[in-house]
Amino acid sequence: MPALNLHPRLIYLADTAACLVLGAVLIAAAAPVTALIGWTLPPALLIALGVILLPWAAFNLMTARVQRLTPAILATHVAGDALWVAGSVALAALHASQMGQLGLFLVLGQAVAVAGMLLLKLAFARPFFNPA
Repeated sequence: MPALNLHPRLIYLADTAACLVLGAVLIAAAAPVTALIGWTLPPALLIALGVILLPWAAFNLMTARVQRLTPAILATHVAGDALWVAGSVALAALHASQMGQLGLFLVLGQAVAVAGMLLLKLAFARPFFNPA
């Protein structure tokens, strides 16, 4: 099987798109998504998370466009993604008794997706530090 040869910038562009889509959904459909998840937290929480995702999308886009990835930029991505995963797991753990299976799947599924994106960012960081 041939090796996967992706440019590191694609990871950040994919994260940009994911953040924009999820952010827009959380802002525009906070009440139905809250009901779908099944917890008693207010829809305003999802709106706030959606709003947070918009500048994060911009940061991902900025990262995709820089010539060299600096340690500070990478550290910011690691911290941001790790906090998102930890927060998602904490919300699922604290509210699991209120959430149905679909809600748990949605909250934990996106946490796994963010963790995967973080691992890809780390795996593709080296060539970004030393662009050809």
